[in-house]
Amino acid sequence: MKKAILSIWFSMSFMSFAASQPYLVKDIRPGSESSTDNPPAKQPALGVNGIYFFSADDGAHGKELWRSDGTADGTIMVKDIRPGSNASSPRNFVTLDGILYFTANDGQNGEELWRSDGTEAGTYMVRNIAPGSQSSIGGLSEIIVMDSLVYFVADDAVHSYELWKSDGTEAGTALVKDLKTGFIGSFPGGLTAWNGVLYFSAEASIPGASLYPRELYRSDGTEAGTYLVKWIGTGPLATTFGSYPDRFTPLGDQLFFIANDGYHGKELWVTDGTEQGTRMVKDLNDSADASFDITVKDALFASNGKLLFTSTLSGNEVGLWSTDGSEAGTQAVYTFHYLVGFFKPSEFIHFNGYTYFQTRDNIVGDGLWRTDGTAEGTVMVKPLPLLSSSAVRRQMVNMGSGMAFVASDYDIGYELWFSDGATDGTQLALDIRPGSANSDPAGLSLAGSTLFFSANDGQAGRELWAFSPPVLPLTLSINISREIACFGDSIGGFSAAVFGGVPPYSYTWDNPLLQGPSPANVPIGSYVLTVTDAQGSSASAAASLSSPEPITLTVSSSPETNGAQNGTATVVANGGNAPYTFTWSTSPPQFTQQAQGLSAGQYTVTVTDDNGCSLTANVEVDMVVGDSEPMAPQFSVFPNPAGEQLQLSWSSPPAGVRQMRIRDAMGRVALQLPPSSAQADISRLNSGSYYLEIELENGKLIRRQFIKR
Repeated sequence: MKKAILSIWFSMSFMSFAASQPYLVKDIRPGSESSTDNPPAKQPALGVNGIYFFSADDGAHGKELWRSDGTADGTIMVKDIRPGSNASSPRNFVTLDGILYFTANDGQNGEELWRSDGTEAGTYMVRNIAPGSQSSIGGLSEIIVMDSLVYFVADDAVHSYELWKSDGTEAGTALVKDLKTGFIGSFPGGLTAWNGVLYFSAEASIPGASLYPRELYRSDGTEAGTYLVKWIGTGPLATTFGSYPDRFTPLGDQLFFIANDGYHGKELWVTDGTEQGTRMVKDLNDSADASFDITVKDALFASNGKLLFTSTLSGNEVGLWSTDGSEAGTQAVYTFHYLVGFFKPSEFIHFNGYTYFQTRDNIVGDGLWRTDGTAEGTVMVKPLPLLSSSAVRRQMVNMGSGMAFVASDYDIGYELWFSDGATDGTQLALDIRPGSANSDPAGLSLAGSTLFFSANDGQAGRELWAFSPPVLPLTLSINISREIACFGDSIGGFSAAVFGGVPPYSYTWDNPLLQGPSPANVPIGSYVLTVTDAQGSSASAAASLSSPEPITLTVSSSPETNGAQNGTATVVANGGNAPYTFTWSTSPPQFTQQAQGLSAGQYTVTVTDDNGCSLTANVEVDMVVGDSEPMAPQFSVFPNPAGEQLQLSWSSPPAGVRQMRIRDAMGRVALQLPPSSAQADISRLNSGSYYLEIELENGKLIRRQFIKR
């Protein structure tokens, strides 16, 4: 990765914890009993407009919806949704337009969709989807926000589990489509919003399939716009049960996922949202053996314009890979080795231009790692020898000025750590439960500039804690994640490195064609990015993309004499990125700048530069019989490619020329020229490939190919 232009300014020093240590916000359930669940249970929590919403039990009301501003007085129960000591168990938190949406059970209507503005009066059920006390929300239900709607999986007791949507009102809450008609649901899973469309897996009837295979679907929120993208699992090992697409991960104009087509096992796939554009990226194992472990969640993570992912190699080896979505662009980055246990890199986060994660490696060591997507840039930041296989114990959160994460060392249990990305700047935030016992921080979530989590200090039980390190100034730099290799291409890419401020960040480019922190398919030009943080602070930076000069070819030849197969053809290349390789259409092919031992006839040469950019030209080898002149005059055209004017260069004065004309790639006459022309005005021709054709008095035709820019 190359630094394009400049960071506005950058200063980074690790902050002192003396004045900013984690602290107990409130002992919600007084005494040693806990108000929240112990790990590895997932903690339902979310920050909304600087307020932390979470589920807690104060010992009197059961598990209910709470909120906190980071102070004891500002930590209160929002509403006793299920009055009394029974729990409503709020979970599945998402936010839309400053409103918290979640699911809860009030004891009368079952578990349903609720909403809250943070007040008791503003907390209410959206709709009782399943009649009576039945629950429409189950253990497999998911909830997600896309555009101005909440999408979720629910069972109305008629259609079983299907895709629903809601605008936050009872009337605006409706079934999107009954994919599997009848009382057996399609059980949508992996709901992922990408480019205004919802993608997910579901089990439904497919013509030609036995049973109901789980395959890839898409929805724009309408019944007509909800349909199968592609039946992937058509092979003998997947026909019955489907390809089971999973781990949907958007990256620019591509959506990556893992699927099993029944021939190659579980492999990496990509889609553009169409059947034709849904394909396997690469068979990493080149066999029917899966590259992805069925029992272990492999990580897929979009970073710096590429997808990083982990894949099972063999034995106790796991590979870290990088891909741009093409087979050729899918490369191994690093191999991690394990003696015992199975600790794949997971819980990836992006911070200040790098991807950070925790993993175990028998050769280098266990701890906090980072990568820039290259083997050389994959290094261990800090040894942390006692890693856990639990994802809950490997949570990581980007706080803008640093990363908060859960880890353990020899002398302490699982506690909260903080890192600025450097070895010396990676330190224990606080040993909340002193000694080797674990406080097990969980539910890490950022609300404003404060990190909230639950932890057990051994005295108050598992309660609400917070951490508010200093917020450093927002800074920005732009890296070129992909250079433009060939003239005329528009496949460059940028990646923004943001430090400081308060996440989440919004990204605004001066060209609306560029979106997000890592835009792809960027053409040459100069661009300005403005990043704004959650508190309204902003920083801007500029970057530009250029491309090499176009490749131009000048060809010449010497004739064959008396049928001796002694003709030659020579090409001289300019532009592009030297050195060049040459491929001639001889039999067998020749790979030098000059092709030798040629019979009279027409040959093509393809020149490829060091970036993989190619250009092809034609050259005519004539014949000399005895002491006579060649059967046709020799000439070349230049420059090639040409812009406004095309020049003709003759080896000898032309004689016996009947006509001169320019034909397009379809053979149509595009321009008629005087027979003795030395140049041609081609300014009115469209860009593309053309031939200059000369017709001699004896009827022979001579052609030279050129490119019009």
